[in-house]
Amino acid sequence: MPDYFNQTTIRTHLLSVVVDHLMKGGITCAYTHQLGCELVALLSAYREEERHLFPEVYVIAATEGDPLRIIAPGVTPLSIGKIEIDKDFEAGAREAARAILKNCASLAIDGWAIYIHRDQDGFSYGLFYSSPQSYSVGAAAVLVNSSLPAVILRNSAENTVEIANSTGMRLEISLTTATPSNRSMSSQIMEFAQAACQDVPGDDREQASAYLNRLLTDFLRASHGALLAVAPITASLESEHFSGGVVFDVPVPLVTLMLSAVKEQSATAESMLRSHESLLRGMIMSDGITVLGADGSMRAFRVLVNIGGEKADKGKIKAGGARTRAFDVLKRYLNEPFTAILFRSQDGRTNLEIKT
Repeated sequence: MPDYFNQTTIRTHLLSVVVDHLMKGGITCAYTHQLGCELVALLSAYREEERHLFPEVYVIAATEGDPLRIIAPGVTPLSIGKIEIDKDFEAGAREAARAILKNCASLAIDGWAIYIHRDQDGFSYGLFYSSPQSYSVGAAAVLVNSSLPAVILRNSAENTVEIANSTGMRLEISLTTATPSNRSMSSQIMEFAQAACQDVPGDDREQASAYLNRLLTDFLRASHGALLAVAPITASLESEHFSGGVVFDVPVPLVTLMLSAVKEQSATAESMLRSHESLLRGMIMSDGITVLGADGSMRAFRVLVNIGGEKADKGKIKAGGARTRAFDVLKRYLNEPFTAILFRSQDGRTNLEIKT
């Protein structure tokens, strides 16, 4: 009896969409296209020693000069190694992607990112510090407005990878059966950050929202889902509809600390700012709702919204149905007390509601 066998993978379709996006970012090298495809597959759920890692990877085409100096001016990269091009593009790219992540991913934390630079013989790769100061705009923001032949790849949710090219175009690739989002995670987080800085004085508002956007993007990428809300400082959070959580008597002035660090340019101010950023990261990783003020402050965390007269999931809003139901309930309070609410699920779905 004949042995009928057929196997299919997502590789052909994945390579097609990756090539299209990299081409639009000025990367025309076929080997780099193969490498990009392999990086997407690996970054979607990259783990080492049972730890889920979230490295940012900057892929830079061969070009005159050193684009990395434009993306991260004043930064000295840490060279890790070189990889020669294999004649077998597919197998060679797979081994190259694995080797680069194996050598670099565990170090690409706390502001460090991976760079991969196409050169004459193959690829040189290593690490660089993508945000020399916590309040700086960051290499990712520079890249997407640079028109350089480069892209950034990063995990944006479970089994989901975002590719941003230098023309500002963003592509999210979800290796799941989830329904595609109508809007990118990045654009929704940006709008939420703008709402959370609405009461920052006009001259500082753009810098404040860009800073908060970068922080929230980093923190939400590594979270297992989150609920965030914005409430003006004058709005009361004391309500029969909310329970539990920690509401600060005096909001923690995160954006104010950032603006002070910009002016002071001191190690002490920078250290103080980073310590408060860690607080925000911890709040977002906690159960419940994290509430920001419209002046970029931190007002509350672990806040629970009552669903059907009872606390959501016995005091904890967890990934899945409870968080989704909580978000639906939060919409009732969009005009009072909240001016913006953001939902982020573990599988990458993002939903933003803004006060009209």
